[in-house]
Amino acid sequence: MFLSLLFFISAVFALPSHLPTRSEEGILLAPDIDAFTESILRDWGSPGGLSVAAVYMNASDGSWTVETKGYGNASSDGTPVTPETLFSIGSTQSFSRPNSWDVACQRDAVAAFHLEDQDIVAHAGVGSYGRYRCVSEQHCRSSEPSHWSRPHDFMYAKADTISSIMSRTKYLKPSLEFRDAWQYNNIMYAIASYLPTTLVGVPFARYVKEHIFDPLNLSATYSSIVASESGHLAQGFDRDGIEYTGDFFTTGTPVAIPYWNPDVDEDGAPWSGMGGIIMNGRDIATFLQTMLLGGVSPTSGEQVIPSEAVEFVSNGVTVVPSAGITNVPGTGTVSAYGAGQSSTDYQGHLLIEHDGSVSGFHSVISRFPADNFGVAVFSNDETFGPLIMQIVKYQIMDRFLGLEHTDWNNTYYQLAAAIMASMASKTSLPNASSASVAYEDLAGSYTNEGYGYLDLCFVSDSSACTDILETLPTAIGDQPMLIAKWDKLWTSHLRLQHYDGDVWNVSLLNSLDIVDSAGNSTGQYRFADTSRYNAMTAEFAFDEGGAVSGFGMSGGFWGEVLEMDGDNVEALSEVWFSRSS
Repeated sequence: MFLSLLFFISAVFALPSHLPTRSEEGILLAPDIDAFTESILRDWGSPGGLSVAAVYMNASDGSWTVETKGYGNASSDGTPVTPETLFSIGSTQSFSRPNSWDVACQRDAVAAFHLEDQDIVAHAGVGSYGRYRCVSEQHCRSSEPSHWSRPHDFMYAKADTISSIMSRTKYLKPSLEFRDAWQYNNIMYAIASYLPTTLVGVPFARYVKEHIFDPLNLSATYSSIVASESGHLAQGFDRDGIEYTGDFFTTGTPVAIPYWNPDVDEDGAPWSGMGGIIMNGRDIATFLQTMLLGGVSPTSGEQVIPSEAVEFVSNGVTVVPSAGITNVPGTGTVSAYGAGQSSTDYQGHLLIEHDGSVSGFHSVISRFPADNFGVAVFSNDETFGPLIMQIVKYQIMDRFLGLEHTDWNNTYYQLAAAIMASMASKTSLPNASSASVAYEDLAGSYTNEGYGYLDLCFVSDSSACTDILETLPTAIGDQPMLIAKWDKLWTSHLRLQHYDGDVWNVSLLNSLDIVDSAGNSTGQYRFADTSRYNAMTAEFAFDEGGAVSGFGMSGGFWGEVLEMDGDNVEALSEVWFSRSS
């Protein structure tokens, strides 16, 4: 049924599309777009900036219009964003994993593979819960049981390797069987990037550079060292002390934060396959052209990426409901996710895109194959960048496609207000009952074979847990609190605040240095709750003798879930930590 739907969509969108009248100059990023973008950055109080690229191919003669511009600040010293400014693009780089795989298959005669059940259980470790199958690379990458969302994305540490991650995935409790529902997953992309490395013998990052970046003449890199030494790497910005109610645009102090993946050389890092590409506006303009041309370089005419790979990335195998993130008619209520990009209907036009985020950076890359048009927007505003970039993207798309005006600024302001309201401080239940044991008795060491070890400390007063709290200067509240260092890639601490009885609110905190314009630490810290979009809870359990046996966490480690079976905390939890001391 899914394939039939896609064939129907493809047939509909193959029809000629309306192209508006264009001027000779500034046809894509015209002065009114410049003024609009600058006003959005100003209205939202953004300390950062945007890099914008738009491309269009005239079907009659094959000529290209390519425009790239920068807006706002690249760094805290006021250096402006230009088309040469480098941004980390996060998961929008999802095109690189399957593309590099297909390049390896064709260039280096690596046989395409088909995963059987026994291969998954024996080698990947997936399936130890005995409930699901994965029959092909594409199925695994487009509809794997959730180990993200942002669920089990918190299981891997900064010191992990791909091999160590793979060895522990079998201990992650799955929420669904394969292909039961679409669930995004970063771990699968890390593992997919390991395949060319293993079979061809070249690090993934170097392979992509040699066979994709260099033939396209891109300055893109996986190396944060190379990017930093170029002098063009943007800084990520955040707001310290933002208020989640009232006029949130004017609250909080803008601060620059460290690059999320430092000291990476050209061999790349375990996270390169997830979201390690660093590129600028000129790079993404060239890549948009290449994708619209089916993998052909717009300058050399060389088939750099196999056309089959371009189709493979975007041809959906899993239906994603509610793809339209606004209530604006025509933005799509369903999309089809492939091996790294999604396809949907945007007001009668086929739209293929993906967005991405890492700490301090956000991006969205969109293309309309039937309209020969593409646009990309990069942001270095951690707080509001995901919304700002969408506002600007939609404004450019609507103008080019000649669509009726939509007030995207107001649409996303309302969305921001709703998000902020949902992120208000997590508080105890009024008249909450006490825990079954003294709070101090809940402190101690706990383990989960997938997540590892953590040591909970009870914050009895301001003199307690000082070694843990030294980088969390404002994390102590009025509620009873347990805290642990948790040196994961996306989080540094786990905080439990008492809610009621044996139930605690969970916050996954990420503490980072505040840095100057040169990237040097100021000796101050800011922290953010990376789980702020989820109502996560933890519940402690006890053995027959009344001793603490562990605690289970739920409410955000999975995406869509199976109906929970069981009559105890461990069985009903998404992640269970056993008491070890």
